[in-house]
Amino acid sequence: HPVARAELPRSRGQGDKLVHEAGIAASILEIAEQTAAGQGNRAWVRTVKVRIGALTGVSVEALDFAFESLRQGTRAAAATLEVERIPLRGEC
Repeated sequence: HPVARAELPRSRGQGDKLVHEAGIAASILEIAEQTAAGQGNRAWVRTVKVRIGALTGVSVEALDFAFESLRQGTRAAAATLEVERIPLRGEC
């Protein structure tokens, strides 16, 4: 199964997000579309897996809502979005 990877920009703070969840969802869907298109005309996206770090400032609920709304009419129209939250790690 092909895997596409993309890095999500990090938030600079509550009021200064670099991107909003709808923009992130649109980018995720664009990557999924390109990956499926590379597999041929009959390729469809079944699952999209993303990893989101604790400090990204991304609301998983808003991302899921945006993904569900924007996926219609794409090769990912029936796809599910699986989000893995990456916890904050620190070292001294």
